[in-house]
Amino acid sequence: MGLIASVAGALLATAAPSPQEIAAAHGWADAAWLAATAERPLAGPGIEVVEQTWGTFRLNRSVWEAPLKLAGRTYTRGLGTHAASTIRVHLPAPGRRFLALAGVDDNGNTRGAQPHVTFAVTADDRELLRSGPAGVDDPPLDLNLDLAGARVLTLKIGEAEDGPNSDQADWCEARVELEDGRVVYLDELPILRGPTTPTTALPFSFTLDGKPSADLLPGWERSIQAVHNLNHRVSFRDPAGGLRITAHVRRFPDFPAVEWVLEISNEGTEESPLLERIRPLDLSLTAPPGEFVRLHHPRGSTCEITDFLPQVDELKTEGRIHLAPAGGRSSNGTLPFFHLDWGTGGMAAAVGWSGQWDANLARPDARTVRLDMGQETCHLRLKPGETIRTPRILLQWWNGGGESRGANMLRQLLMAHYCPRVNGELIQPPVTHPTAWSILSSGVTGNETNQLEMLNAAADLGCEVYWLDAYWFPSGFPGGVGTWIPRPEDFPRGLKPLGDAAHARGMQFCLWFEPERVARASQIAREHPEFCIDLGQGDLLYDLGNPEALAFMTDLLSKAISDYGVDIYREDFNIDPLPFWQRADAPDRQGITEIRFVEGLYALWDSLVARHPGLIIDNCASGGRRIDLETVSRSYALWRSDFQDIGVLSLPTPLGTSAIASQVQNVGLGQYVAFSSNGLYSVDPYSVRSAMCGGINMYFDLRKDDYDRDEARAAVAEVKELRPYFLGDLYPLTPVGVSPSDWAAYQLHREDLNAGIALFFRRHQSPYLALAGSLRAIEPDALYEWSVAPDYAKPEPQRGIGAELAALRIDIAEAPGSALVRYRKVGP
Repeated sequence: MGLIASVAGALLATAAPSPQEIAAAHGWADAAWLAATAERPLAGPGIEVVEQTWGTFRLNRSVWEAPLKLAGRTYTRGLGTHAASTIRVHLPAPGRRFLALAGVDDNGNTRGAQPHVTFAVTADDRELLRSGPAGVDDPPLDLNLDLAGARVLTLKIGEAEDGPNSDQADWCEARVELEDGRVVYLDELPILRGPTTPTTALPFSFTLDGKPSADLLPGWERSIQAVHNLNHRVSFRDPAGGLRITAHVRRFPDFPAVEWVLEISNEGTEESPLLERIRPLDLSLTAPPGEFVRLHHPRGSTCEITDFLPQVDELKTEGRIHLAPAGGRSSNGTLPFFHLDWGTGGMAAAVGWSGQWDANLARPDARTVRLDMGQETCHLRLKPGETIRTPRILLQWWNGGGESRGANMLRQLLMAHYCPRVNGELIQPPVTHPTAWSILSSGVTGNETNQLEMLNAAADLGCEVYWLDAYWFPSGFPGGVGTWIPRPEDFPRGLKPLGDAAHARGMQFCLWFEPERVARASQIAREHPEFCIDLGQGDLLYDLGNPEALAFMTDLLSKAISDYGVDIYREDFNIDPLPFWQRADAPDRQGITEIRFVEGLYALWDSLVARHPGLIIDNCASGGRRIDLETVSRSYALWRSDFQDIGVLSLPTPLGTSAIASQVQNVGLGQYVAFSSNGLYSVDPYSVRSAMCGGINMYFDLRKDDYDRDEARAAVAEVKELRPYFLGDLYPLTPVGVSPSDWAAYQLHREDLNAGIALFFRRHQSPYLALAGSLRAIEPDALYEWSVAPDYAKPEPQRGIGAELAALRIDIAEAPGSALVRYRKVGP
């Protein structure tokens, strides 16, 4: 049989927000931004965690983070808690009977400590049960209690005389028969309120002339203007100095999220006092003593196998965590998407700032968690009539379902309300052929002839995009950046013949630019040095914050897009801008060059899309180093990590290592940002399935005969077939790591289709022949149809109940090897 790897997971989970979660987020926004005083009451149905003195209340798991177990028997459903505990259940309709098995959780800890607890049940105000002390060896209480139409059920676990040590206890198979005949399992109800809640003070701060905003804002004029029933402009004006701060606050009808961005204006006739430490997010959360708070924050991109690797840090009492990218590109080393998890719920956060942001998390005491975010350096005076903007902030809360639910909810929010669309349809990554490696490996300069050869070879395989990268202008890359004309000796007719040929073959044309980087010998450096910031060595930075420079570059790029028939404008950015910004700032204007540059970048992209409806923007930046809320709103990253390029080519096992990196990126980045892609050197199922994320980039020379074209066409067909599932929820099924000895597995589930896929990978050094896993979002008693494909052939599906599908064992004989599980619900 061989060795078997195993992984634990929940059987049923969904990322869909509940009305209660949405109402709670809107209620917080009302209180914090609109000064609403009435707190919204709890709305049922759902579970309210009133008291839990140790550990984390869990659904279908014990507080020991293991399957529920009473007196030697394991249960798949129920509530795991710890004395003293009070759980209040708000029923959806009058209740007839409450049924459950209640007892001390049976695990190594409780067997060693031999704790005792008491149980009590109250229906509305009527006590139905008060038990004596029960221990781990006692049979569970078999409860069948008459609710007599009660709407609120309260479950209590108390300490016995031996104290609270290891008082872990469970309510297994807990369910209510309603008077209307329905049966409601308590683990299916949403958690109405987690143990951690945000304060309702204004969630931003700054310092003005040395004085904190908390002392200043109560004396400022406050006005509120409704832009939409969910969107408001909240303005604060200093009656003495003329400084105005306007918060553009946005809520969402279908997600428990709030977004805002601040504008700061000097409406006076004199220079403003010194503005410092502008924090568009400054928020406190309150938590009960002893509750854990974990920060989930993926790495950014640094051209390493660990690019976008998920990381988890516990925010301990008196602990601090600082997050920031390196060098001024927003995801260079640290991704500006993360979430806090406190077991029964959490809060996700995203930053929209394509520059140098930072975030600070602290837990000064057991009851308080503080989070502030903003532009890392801001120390400036505003001139009369001047306005600046801050980073955009997005917060989203969730209750119950685990941290994957919180990440998926943010993923779905971004797709629903942020990711760009063309003709109303989300833009997903295509199947492309980037020609850069073909040029480099061939030793022949790119020209019209060989590019047409590559284009036609790609079209024959079913590729959707022909992609001309950084090898079409005089002096090549990087010495020619800043001379944005085709090499006349290689492209005598310009690039239009390539765009026309791509369109004739039913493909789009993607063309590479790097407008923000200027080589010293380039045309722009010679003719427009006034548009550049110069450090005195190396390349120059094109200053998008200069209005004349911005207009010039917008016109230049727009003309190229029109002349060449460009469908996907690819913008790369291979230098760190922060030193340039800092050099250009005066001592009392620190941060202003960065602000204007970032504003200029957004204006450039928005202008290009406005001038060319349907234009798609591909955001590279040395492979995934400028991914944030603002860029995600305007672009996708077709090359999310340079590790799949320069990082793997010198390694002894480049294909296996590249596949591992892609698996990590698909989960680490994909848990928040659904749309990205990367390079692929082989068309075997293991490599293709590792890389695909709605699309793939076939990076090798497609003209050569050293690969199987039929297999390549099958690979392309499978990617296109599976693309719709990348719009679904993403669930890691194994821990995410880079060891070549591990397995990797993750699942993509479409709740709206009652279907999904799961991808399993046995890596090239793994000794394990099989994986016993647990799929998510599966109804255990429903009827499903599924198949397991080790290659591109589609096997005949089999049928069974969801519990069989969820516990599916995957066997992979080869290392490396893969298996694709397709499934769909076919009956109740």
